[in-house]
Amino acid sequence: ASAICKVALLNHPDDLALAVGEMNNEICDASTGASFLTLTLAVLNPDTHRMTRANAGHMSPLFRRGDGSVEEPTDDDVRGYPLGIARDYPYKTTTNELAPGEAVVFYSDGISEAEDPREELYSVERVKEQVEAAKGETAAEIGEALLEDVRRHTAGSRQSDDVSLVVFRRKGGGLG
Repeated sequence: ASAICKVALLNHPDDLALAVGEMNNEICDASTGASFLTLTLAVLNPDTHRMTRANAGHMSPLFRRGDGSVEEPTDDDVRGYPLGIARDYPYKTTTNELAPGEAVVFYSDGISEAEDPREELYSVERVKEQVEAAKGETAAEIGEALLEDVRRHTAGSRQSDDVSLVVFRRKGGGLG
């Protein structure tokens, strides 16, 4: 999948929707139809602080504002089918401008669906609460606080899904 992503981005460097569409078609062509994968593809322009992203069936990222509040965008109009479901699916993109001090948290359902010993899910709501409550100011500190809380929640329970987390933050603003 990594090589498919690289080639698609080289073929469509200025259009993430087309890049994700090309990735989807490659996976559809190679698939037996029994599997799929979700993906959020984001490109950040470090000069303008604009992030453009396409979503193939993945949950939306969280935005931790400079004041520490957390928002989850409603991407229902942008969230497309997971890769490998339907060939030639028309993916869409959305763009956000990151304000000073703002952090973005991309996470997999292996975090929100992590189970404790009683098989209770961690939940998207708890992810939001932990990102908002994180005392750290750097992206690494926000991510570490979330992962530590997930570890406390699971209390040694068997991991049933991948755990992926990417956090980045624009310097400046209320968090220092």
